[in-house]
Amino acid sequence: MGDDGPVQRRIGKYVVERALGAGSFATVWLAHDELLDDRVAIKVLAENWSRNEDVRRRFIDEAKILRRIDHDSVIRVHVIDTTEDGQPYFVMGWADRGSLHERLLSRRGSGAPFDTSHAVGLAVELLEALAVVHDFGVVHRDIKPSNILVADDGRVKLSDFGIAVIRSTSATLNAATFEHAAPEVFLNGATKNDHRSDLYSLASTLFNLIDGSAPYSIAGERSHEALLHRVVNAPIPTTDLAPHMNGFWTRALAKDPTERFQTAAELVAVLTALGRDTPPSLQSASPRRQAAPTPAALLSPSPASPSPAAA
Repeated sequence: MGDDGPVQRRIGKYVVERALGAGSFATVWLAHDELLDDRVAIKVLAENWSRNEDVRRRFIDEAKILRRIDHDSVIRVHVIDTTEDGQPYFVMGWADRGSLHERLLSRRGSGAPFDTSHAVGLAVELLEALAVVHDFGVVHRDIKPSNILVADDGRVKLSDFGIAVIRSTSATLNAATFEHAAPEVFLNGATKNDHRSDLYSLASTLFNLIDGSAPYSIAGERSHEALLHRVVNAPIPTTDLAPHMNGFWTRALAKDPTERFQTAAELVAVLTALGRDTPPSLQSASPRRQAAPTPAALLSPSPASPSPAAA
């Protein structure tokens, strides 16, 4: 009998190529759809968690959320299914140019963070997606560079909605886990926050892209407690690389959610009003963009808006 070569591992009809990443709850695999001759990303719930009904339900809820949200800057789910071993999985489009976290790491070596106008353009794109997410009543709860993927057309995409109900904070977690989390996440637990915590995390991510470091991070430090203390008590940071945005950080990273920008559309308006240019892929008008008020008006706190319900 001839040698047919190694047996290909499959998830459903998809041929697995390699792991793209793994966490405590799930692994994401790069796979090939032979019928369509296309690569996809497949997120599979870990075998041990597949037997936990609560975790299993939340995993499937994540897939349903992504399936329903139709926006170019949100990763789409195409298939939801279960393996022969009973592990739920969902099939997504593959953003094949890595994450913003990986881009930051590569730029850190050259000492060149993102150009301010480029970073602001990416933030506007993500905020327009976030407005759609919030309109669905969903709070992402984990916006950070590693959860923002880059597609082959250069567009950025929000991914990983897997903690719509998130584990509570713990002293055993290192600082990198929460370096973009809002103060209320540390103080009240992540299930207590609302859409304004997402807006804080998006602004924190923008700061990271421009400055090269997250607002309260210190190189080499992994202490959750020390980060907590700075996020809650330290003055709001600024960056010398974008001095014209100092007023923006004061409000976007305000410790009290009622003093922040209250909607994604409001953040889009103020970033547009600050006069930043955007990359060509972001030039097209969006129905969510509004005529921008003056920066001075937008940098003053407005009354809190009612928050959408969390997923």
